[in-house]
Amino acid sequence: FSDESDRVVAKFRQALSGEPEVSRIAGTTMSFNRGWSRYGYTIDEEEKFAYVYGVDHEYLPLLGIEFVEGRNFDVNNPADSNAIIVNEALVRDMGWDFPLEEYLNWQEDSLGRGDRIIGVTRDYHFLSLENDIHPMFLSINTQDIGHLTEILVKLRAGNIPEGINKLKAKWQEIIPDKPFTYSFLDENVATQYESYRRWMNIMGLATFLAIMISCLGLFGLSGINAVNRTKEIGIRKVMGAETWNIFILLNKQFFWLAIASFCVAAPFSWYIMDQWLESFQYVIPMSWDIFAISLIIGLAVAISTVSYHSIRAANSNPADTLKYE
Repeated sequence: FSDESDRVVAKFRQALSGEPEVSRIAGTTMSFNRGWSRYGYTIDEEEKFAYVYGVDHEYLPLLGIEFVEGRNFDVNNPADSNAIIVNEALVRDMGWDFPLEEYLNWQEDSLGRGDRIIGVTRDYHFLSLENDIHPMFLSINTQDIGHLTEILVKLRAGNIPEGINKLKAKWQEIIPDKPFTYSFLDENVATQYESYRRWMNIMGLATFLAIMISCLGLFGLSGINAVNRTKEIGIRKVMGAETWNIFILLNKQFFWLAIASFCVAAPFSWYIMDQWLESFQYVIPMSWDIFAISLIIGLAVAISTVSYHSIRAANSNPADTLKYE
């Protein structure tokens, strides 16, 4: 990449400035989930690091990132090429009380104070939610950070396909020898969790198969139990037992079996989920209602599975079951 890539961003923005479908266009060295750069440096004999993104003056307004203090880059101010915008995490890491009065010597230049801080953005996630928000700064100095290689386009709500067609037509006018490829920002962000999505799909399928196998086992076991107690059921009905009494009699052992299985499985499930969630910096709490709902669903599935044989046995005619006795 060279200075030409930086000029392409400006040309593309200028060419689409009159299109009603296009809201903003910005350039960056790396978009979300398209890689990252991290610089290490020593400040007061302490090793530090920060993620670095090369951007232009439209980057922050396009993404709607808020400023805590300071301002955005000014395209008409040449001094801003030696200035940076930092996030709150970097301010905390440096221990600054008045960041707009500070300089960051991230290039470890022994002859200068470093780049002047002109703005502080509110912390936002630029990596996966597995990670905490790390120190990060933005710069428009493409010579030191790198040239703009990604173009972000914000389309106005409405006819998105028409807007994309406009982008493609202008791109082919400006750079006819380069293919027009695009992706949506939400898709790029979602890609960060693709491995988890695949894992959840696999676990969902495995859980479904396990439930089906368990239900088949319960169905067969309840059938054998009903057959073995056919004479007992007939005698109980002759003695005045109601259908619901027989239903409870045949199902209660499976009810308590499901309760015992839950008591064994719940602690292991809680431990496994707790260990998995520890890999994320931002974790949803595991509350008791999740396990309560799981218990209710598990009991409903178990009782539904064994009810066929229980109801059939409870509704049988005792004359047919006892006529050979």
